[in-house]
Amino acid sequence: HIYNHAVGIENLFKVPRNYIYFLEKWDKYISPYFANYAFCLMPNHFHFLCKAKPISEELKIKIAEDGTKRGLAFLAGEVPVNVFYESQFASFFKSYTQAINKQEVNRFGGLFKAKFRRTLVSNREEFMYYLCYIHHNPIHHDMAADYNGWENTSYHIYLEQVSDTFKVSDTSKPK
Repeated sequence: HIYNHAVGIENLFKVPRNYIYFLEKWDKYISPYFANYAFCLMPNHFHFLCKAKPISEELKIKIAEDGTKRGLAFLAGEVPVNVFYESQFASFFKSYTQAINKQEVNRFGGLFKAKFRRTLVSNREEFMYYLCYIHHNPIHHDMAADYNGWENTSYHIYLEQVSDTFKVSDTSKPK
């Protein structure tokens, strides 16, 4: 479970298109290295439920192609993988912050709290707890009355998958 908050009383997302841009940046910097299970983007904070992918040969090739300083240091055995991951998150936050600073007149400096937070999820029960916790966030923070009321969450992806799996005809009646 990875999460972070905007500094002070700022919002991370100033206009609706920022939510999409944030996810695009996540896909660029984080998704190649993490399997994503759930997310919720709130105006001033975010949550992701994800898991580091195994370091396969294909992933090593991706790291080498990206050519980042920390990535190459990891491949050379000079730094542990968590240092590489933290540098990916730093690049992600920096890239998004720069875009918001460019978008907003007279805005400069950091947008996120100093360091992102993470909670280790060790078993199925914890996984299910955080899956529900993340999707419940808009209701908890009074941003939506129900789970369908907030767009910027993976809840709709889950709902779509369940709907596709369990098609129920409106005309069928119990006998």
